[in-house]
Amino acid sequence: LPLSQGSVYKLSLRNDNQNYQIEVRVTGQEVIKTNVGSFNTVVSLVRLRSESQGDYFLKAYFSDDQRHVPVLIVSRISGGEIRAELASSGFVATPVAPPIQSATPSPAIPTTPPNIISSKPVTDNGEAVDLPFKVGEQLNYQVFLPNVQAPAGLATFQVRARSKYFDNDGFLFTLNAQTTTALQKLFVANDVITSYVDPKTLLPFHTEFVFNEGRRRFASKLAINQDYGTATTEQGERIEIPIGTHDYLSYFYAVRTFNLSVSKRNAISILVNNKPKTLFVTAMKRENVQIGSQTIPAILISLTTDDAEGDKYQLRAWISDDKRRLPLRLTAVTLLGAIRADLAIIPVTSQ
Repeated sequence: LPLSQGSVYKLSLRNDNQNYQIEVRVTGQEVIKTNVGSFNTVVSLVRLRSESQGDYFLKAYFSDDQRHVPVLIVSRISGGEIRAELASSGFVATPVAPPIQSATPSPAIPTTPPNIISSKPVTDNGEAVDLPFKVGEQLNYQVFLPNVQAPAGLATFQVRARSKYFDNDGFLFTLNAQTTTALQKLFVANDVITSYVDPKTLLPFHTEFVFNEGRRRFASKLAINQDYGTATTEQGERIEIPIGTHDYLSYFYAVRTFNLSVSKRNAISILVNNKPKTLFVTAMKRENVQIGSQTIPAILISLTTDDAEGDKYQLRAWISDDKRRLPLRLTAVTLLGAIRADLAIIPVTSQ
């Protein structure tokens, strides 16, 4: 519809034997900034009227172009405000057969420090490989503590989308972790990490943290420039980092692209509390791991750092020995004792 200022559009909707009357009134224009970018939008006041529930109002901001993408929807309720913001956008092009071309050399990769192996997902001969994950992948983990039979926490890793973020093409990775009722009488936590990464190198260019742990509240954003080796906080603090540095979330996906031959050692730079450290990923052995009712072939890897006590937390991971390279189990030793995170897998039933 042509959303010109002052226009009013009326629609009818029926759902679950309930009739709704919708009125869309165009009230003006406004620039809206989102993680996807800035949009010139057409502002519309939407009134939803039902026979049993009365009127319900919301504001909708549509992109001021022929597509009229809903960039932002705002609704006010008694408990506050609900906002639904566009997280990503993209166009699906009609597939066409690629032209036959002669091979051309790959573009140069920025030089990394001598003790850091590039984390670009390639084979040993330098050829690009398919990523072991796709957009839409969601991995759910149950976290167990010593002497607590029920899961004490839940963690969800998601590959949310691939789109344009902060003027860069990228993947959107998220991690949501929270305690369960088994632990909430002692401690309540709800943490979110968001990472925007380059789809070719899996290196982050923007990272966001929101930690709610007990009475502790912490939020931070980092703008990362991999070409110049810098990470900049919201306050303007500049952190020098090696070129090719990962954040907490991007390394989780990068490790899955490594050559995990037994005794093979990879190394990457990772930001820990805004300080770069070298993380060594060593494939120790192949063994079966029991996850729920299933026995799965896996590769056991160790994760150590270049600190004096590089194996202080005894970080270990079991990665599925297949193309998907799924992290099946993660273990560590903490002040609370040995903790374990297992991937939630639906049991396979024989047909």
